[in-house]
Amino acid sequence: MTVTFFYGKPRSGKTLHLTMNMFHDHKNHRKIYSNYELFFPYTRYDIYDMLNIANMEMDISPKTLGIQEASKWFDARRSGSKENVALTSLTGQSGKREIDILYDDQFASRIDKGLRDITDQTIVCHCEYNTDKTPIFFQYLLFNGFPTEPNFRYTGKQYTLPAFFMSQFYSLYNTREPTKALIMRKEEMKEEPIKKGKRVY
Repeated sequence: MTVTFFYGKPRSGKTLHLTMNMFHDHKNHRKIYSNYELFFPYTRYDIYDMLNIANMEMDISPKTLGIQEASKWFDARRSGSKENVALTSLTGQSGKREIDILYDDQFASRIDKGLRDITDQTIVCHCEYNTDKTPIFFQYLLFNGFPTEPNFRYTGKQYTLPAFFMSQFYSLYNTREPTKALIMRKEEMKEEPIKKGKRVY
C-alpha cells in the first residue's frame, strides 16, 4: 500500500496528475475507485462506501482509490467525531486490502491526522501560465511524508511536464464536478450497511 498526497494551489494540476496516475494504474490492470467522475473504467466510491469498507468482503486484488478534495471528508476540524473515527476503517484496512490511496487538496492543515499519519509521500504541484491564462508547463516536486509532519523531507526529485503532454489527460475526468462534503445525520451513522451496490462505469 502506498498513500500519496497531491498538494498545491487551485489550478496547479493536482487532480490532473492524480487522474493521470489512476489512468496508468488502470492500464496496469489495477481496479480503480474514485469519488469523482472518470471517463475510463472505474467504480464510483462515495462516503458511505468508505465508511463501510471494513464490512466489505475481503478483496486482495491490486486496486487504487482516488480522493479529490480530501479535506471535505478527512477534515481535521472534525477530529474525534464519529465520522472521522469511522473513516479510519478505510486507512486501517487499506494495507490488508491492497489499496493504494491517492488524494489531493489545497489545505494541508485541514487533513485529519489519521490520513496524515499514513501518507508516504507528497507531490507538490505547480503550474506556470501564460498571460492569457493558458498553461505552459506543470511542475511536480516529490517529498517524503506529509507537509505538516516532522518527517517531511524533499527527495531532490522533481519533474516538469509540458502542457501539451498533460492535455491528453484533461478528457479523462469531469473537471467541473464539485466534491460533496461529508455531512452525515446521526441516524445514518447507526445504519448498516449503508450502501451495498456500486455504480461501475
